[in-house]
Amino acid sequence: MTESSRFWETNNTGDGPLAGYTMTDFYNLLRRLLTPDNEDKQGVLRGVGSELVVSGTSSPLSLAAGAALVYGLFYENTAAKNLTVATPVVGTTGGRINLKADWTAQTVRAQVQLNTDGVADIPALTQTAGVEWSLPLYTFTITTAGGISLTRVVEYCQFADYITADMIQDVTGLSVIGRASNSEGDAELLTAANDGEVLVRSGNTLGFGQVGTDGIADDAVDTDQIADDAVDDTKVGERVFKLNRRQGGSSTDWNSAGASNYTPGNVRMQSGIVTVSIANGQSYGVTTVTFPEAFSYKPLVFFGVNSNTSALVCVRADAQSASALDIIVNRSSTSGDLSVTVGWLAIGEE
Repeated sequence: MTESSRFWETNNTGDGPLAGYTMTDFYNLLRRLLTPDNEDKQGVLRGVGSELVVSGTSSPLSLAAGAALVYGLFYENTAAKNLTVATPVVGTTGGRINLKADWTAQTVRAQVQLNTDGVADIPALTQTAGVEWSLPLYTFTITTAGGISLTRVVEYCQFADYITADMIQDVTGLSVIGRASNSEGDAELLTAANDGEVLVRSGNTLGFGQVGTDGIADDAVDTDQIADDAVDDTKVGERVFKLNRRQGGSSTDWNSAGASNYTPGNVRMQSGIVTVSIANGQSYGVTTVTFPEAFSYKPLVFFGVNSNTSALVCVRADAQSASALDIIVNRSSTSGDLSVTVGWLAIGEE
């Protein structure tokens, strides 16, 4: 490993070269200080002029005042500058607004770089140190009608690409650093004022608040990100089934008769359709239903005959448990085969 240091008196003592320092020594110092590992896209100096903002929707575009380092070479524009963009003939064409460092010409200048007429892809950059280095400020597309759509791609210079939390100034408690409005600009503090608030976007504004309907994806309440039972019956809304009270003779057995009032806990409601077959010569038929999900206790079950039949039938439940039941269909005669479609609805504790 070779060690070196600079800048010293140029007297041939230690690291002070008798021949003096070169342009390369100086721009390498700046690029290593301010664009240490992103010199292909970092360069604009924050707060200088209008930070080389490019504006416009047709030619000529306008490059605002500002300054930048292009591979360590200092560039400054002190007044608005027009940039002419040729209108394509064949079709929409991609392009760039660059700061081009030219070692032969010994200049850094703003330039428009266009792709082949009709090729909408953004053209490739030339970045060869010591020959030509283009720092991209914006990409764009231009139509045959001359319409231009700009996208800013450049990044600011900064001392090393490593910022830790303790390097940031003290901020208000319960706050995050961001920007509330839908525009480029200075960061600000976004503060949570109340318990239960989350960071949400509403229209074109970012801030802390309650989550609205648009912020909940379909079936989102079935995900692991929401705690079990976090959404109670006061929050779910009017269109969600809710069982407030029930009457009976037991707090757990919903089939026990009585006049006591109970407030249900978590209620599960399930339904289905089955066919009960009765053979010739028989007065009844039986079909077993296993609930898709078991209840904690035997649920209440309601039935309805869905098939069109002229026979007089009666539907009842038997051998009922928290996980299954037998549906029995009785008929008034025993003549012929008969199939009866029965709908069932079960309501009980989860």
